[in-house]
Amino acid sequence: MSLQETVKFARTMARQKELDPEIVIQSAIDNALENQPLDIAAEAQIRDELRNQLVGYGPLQGLMDDPEIEEIWVNRPDQVFFARAGISRSMPISLDQRTLRVIVERMLRSTGRRLDRSSPFVDASLTDGSRLHVVIPEITSKFWSVNIRKFPSRVLDLRDLVDSGTLTDKQGEYLIQALA
Repeated sequence: MSLQETVKFARTMARQKELDPEIVIQSAIDNALENQPLDIAAEAQIRDELRNQLVGYGPLQGLMDDPEIEEIWVNRPDQVFFARAGISRSMPISLDQRTLRVIVERMLRSTGRRLDRSSPFVDASLTDGSRLHVVIPEITSKFWSVNIRKFPSRVLDLRDLVDSGTLTDKQGEYLIQALA
């Protein structure tokens, strides 16, 4: 059974019964093992993928888990970007509109906020403290627009700014003197 088939099986099972996601994941893995033996690494990969699809943020979960990623944005289903160390990059994934809608609904679940035609944009804080901003049509032209601003795991100090070339040594010294 392919990973996609296993995920589909797990989703169907989760919809039909109100089960703990871990039970659904284990049942889906057991079902996959009946058809084809898996090594430990493949089983771990399927378990992570199922968890991301059932209770996480799907294809965006890896970006959310990466402590070096500062921002994630989706301009349209086939345009997913992220920023790491201030440099923007395109992500080679494509989300269909339904998947993006499910991910956003999952993100908003703990906030009590809603997103619909009467409230076509929302700002919220995720459980990890990240800031979420979502805008839907008719405010946007056709697609949902999602932006997630994550909090950095480490705050840059003045030396980091000089070392990265953001500030010159002279500018750094000026700031130190100005603060004193």
